[in-house]
Amino acid sequence: MTRSAMVFHPRSAVCVLLVVATAILTACGAPPPAKGDDGAFRHIRVRDEDDADGRIAFYEISGDTLAFAGGLAAMRETPETTESLDRETMAAVMDSIREAGWLAATPPSSIGDGPRSLSVDMTWRGGRRTFRIDGDGRELPPGSEAVVVLLKRIADRRFEEIIDSLPRGR
Repeated sequence: MTRSAMVFHPRSAVCVLLVVATAILTACGAPPPAKGDDGAFRHIRVRDEDDADGRIAFYEISGDTLAFAGGLAAMRETPETTESLDRETMAAVMDSIREAGWLAATPPSSIGDGPRSLSVDMTWRGGRRTFRIDGDGRELPPGSEAVVVLLKRIADRRFEEIIDSLPRGR
């Protein structure tokens, strides 16, 4: 083999880089899973912040588990508690996310400039979407507010055992 046959041509490098970049962008830009394929989601992370009163909550769905953190733990995104999600609950969460428009071609836009905001990061087989929604004062778009209310209600289940163990009045 001659020496010139072993030289890697710069145009070849550019072609290889274009092919790799196209493959990566195609994978990251894959559309969200269709209804009924909720198992395709790897992680759904939601950070609910209100800068005016210093409140912050962090929710993460991974598999069939919802993790929750508040305050400093939420700032570090270090879950304090977890709750198992049955199929019906997971379906309700996914329906709420769809109704909020989080899986639409263009995610929902901000309705104001805060102080309340949501940071959302969703990862599924073949794709990822990250976006932020700033509220109008403390109000979020109704669909996004419904998702947060549902996640909070699920996270609050951690108190059920404590409340059920308290003595009942007569």
